[in-house]
Amino acid sequence: MLKKETKPLLLPLHLQFFGDGAEGTEDAGQGDNPPSDDLNKGQGETITYTEQDFQKKLQEELAKATAKHNEDIEAARSEAEKLAKMTADEKAKYEFEQREKKVEEKEKEIVLRELRAETLNTLSEKNIPQEVIDIVLADNAENTAKNIDAFKSVFDKAVQAAVEARLSGKSPQVGSGTATKGTEEQVREQFSKALKGVR
Repeated sequence: MLKKETKPLLLPLHLQFFGDGAEGTEDAGQGDNPPSDDLNKGQGETITYTEQDFQKKLQEELAKATAKHNEDIEAARSEAEKLAKMTADEKAKYEFEQREKKVEEKEKEIVLRELRAETLNTLSEKNIPQEVIDIVLADNAENTAKNIDAFKSVFDKAVQAAVEARLSGKSPQVGSGTATKGTEEQVREQFSKALKGVR
């Protein structure tokens, strides 16, 4: 038997990219594959963060987390004080109401999940891209169905117009003057107009 020699797949690592100090910025442009070109292909401009920016963002997030933690502690403390002042019957009634609220919230989550799954099935049946689910999903099945129908009609018209424009040999004209709108933006506008007419 012949043994095939297997080599591990290696990706180039630009360790200097992760280094500290200004020396890394001088050498970053030298070498076979500069990291800035690889990382920023297709992007308009490079965003550079300083240590101060990082520390500022870190402090903001830490302050948010601390505030949230303090709110949770205060809510638990007030809840405990409220329960301490109640009689046994009041405690039982209050705890029952809290459990009912949690059950209702869970039921809403389940209904929303089921509605989302049904909507995905409907979109695939009607040959509509599933990426539009957040656009057509509403608070109940009836409104969602109306949104899907409205989107389908606008979507079909836009597809038909694009096909006709391609077949006629002309490239589709979008917008006028210097401000041009993309096809996706036009479809969104048509869809929002159609929804206003439905509701």
